[in-house]
Amino acid sequence: DGIENVSFVPAGKKSGPVAVERSPVMSEVRELGNTASLINKLGTEKDKAQFKDDVNGLVTRFKRRIAKARGYSTLAAGVRSGEYAALGKGIEKLENGTKTIAFETAGSVENLALLRNGEVEYAIVQSDIAHMAYNATGLFSSDLPMTELRAISSLFPEAVHILVRQDSRIRKLDDLRGLSVDVGKKKSGNRFNAIQVLETAGLSLTDIKPGETDSLETALERLAIKELDAIFVTGAYPWRGLSKLPDGLAISFLSLSKSETASVLKDNPFMIGISIPANTYPSQASPITTVGLTAMLVTTKNVDVNKATGLMNSIFAGVDRLGEETAHAYYISKDKSRLGISIPFLP
Repeated sequence: DGIENVSFVPAGKKSGPVAVERSPVMSEVRELGNTASLINKLGTEKDKAQFKDDVNGLVTRFKRRIAKARGYSTLAAGVRSGEYAALGKGIEKLENGTKTIAFETAGSVENLALLRNGEVEYAIVQSDIAHMAYNATGLFSSDLPMTELRAISSLFPEAVHILVRQDSRIRKLDDLRGLSVDVGKKKSGNRFNAIQVLETAGLSLTDIKPGETDSLETALERLAIKELDAIFVTGAYPWRGLSKLPDGLAISFLSLSKSETASVLKDNPFMIGISIPANTYPSQASPITTVGLTAMLVTTKNVDVNKATGLMNSIFAGVDRLGEETAHAYYISKDKSRLGISIPFLP
């Protein structure tokens, strides 16, 4: 990710195995290795996974600090297999006068936390998550308003997909009443979007059997064996995870009515109406009428405005190069730079 390995060698010592071994940091490295051996021998699978996550988090934090110390721009992107990380990888390759390093994260909520704490200069987030953070509502109702947050540009749209089995009798939102529905993890943007859409049909989580899985792949497997009746998933379209379905599973998508769409947009200024063209997905003969939001590039009011402007101009000019990493980059344009944004813009 653009940061070279660094050997910590005490002053006055020559580099090499002996010098590195005597480095003060090596005692901590040895202790970490001893702990890893102990957990590998005596720990549960959960212990091992937690240790791995903790170590990766520690390494990433140090990489961010080193990047900032070297004068690089730092960008919080997203999960490794997602579109945010792919876009971040492309941004790293652009020329804008300052090298940008993109970091993998858990997504929008973590990205805003890193931005608030000054650990990165820029972040890619969903427009609804940015709105909630700025106003201290929804997922951020227990936090102080993030009034320093500033929008740089909208990037690409993300649609709320509502998946059902093709052989089911579910044709509209109200048909979900009493059924098992994967609405996403607690405190996730996905669940927040599902609740917003369900409300337009007079439904709440108490009217369905809400569930959550660790991945879309798992949710689709449960849909195939009829452990789930429907899945809500918010993401850029076409969604990569829907390119390969479990054997024997054929899916359909629910469309929202005009009144349902209007209701969502009226109450949520950060959302937009979306029509997913026919044949975007296999066996999808008709357009899908739904709502969604936008992925957006954000920063804080304390950033160097000229530096931020240079970064965004390089993104506008480098769409073709970004498109080599993710096709969703082709949505990016100056004409759509304010789409779905409800927080203040950087001057």
